[in-house]
Amino acid sequence: MKKKILIASLVILLIFILGLSFSLRQAKKTLPSPSPLIDREKAAQQTQDDKTSAEEINKIHEQYPWYSKIPIETKDYRIIFDFEKNSFRVRLLTQDTAAIRQAALNDLKVIGVDLNFYSHYFLEPESGFENLLR
Repeated sequence: MKKKILIASLVILLIFILGLSFSLRQAKKTLPSPSPLIDREKAAQQTQDDKTSAEEINKIHEQYPWYSKIPIETKDYRIIFDFEKNSFRVRLLTQDTAAIRQAALNDLKVIGVDLNFYSHYFLEPESGFENLLR
């Protein structure tokens, strides 16, 4: 009798294991494939936007080869390029002396600016009150 119970238990266990194995294989086959993390249309648009931006930056660097070297900032002045005026603006930060003005113009020459082609202008140092607002 014990032998029959043991055989019956083994058969039931074998059927259970086979059933479980079969159901796990079916579950693996029916799982949906994961969706891509990147939307292909958005990625294509981003690629095109990146290409357009790079082309625009290249145009700027062709026309203004010194562009990536500005602003120039020292303790005495800050130099930016004003695209609306097509001119360099030199904001004096400390005092207005001929030596500081000349140093600013020399810095522009160092980065490759042709001062005969581009104009420049100086802004006087701000008063103490205006400096507090910056």
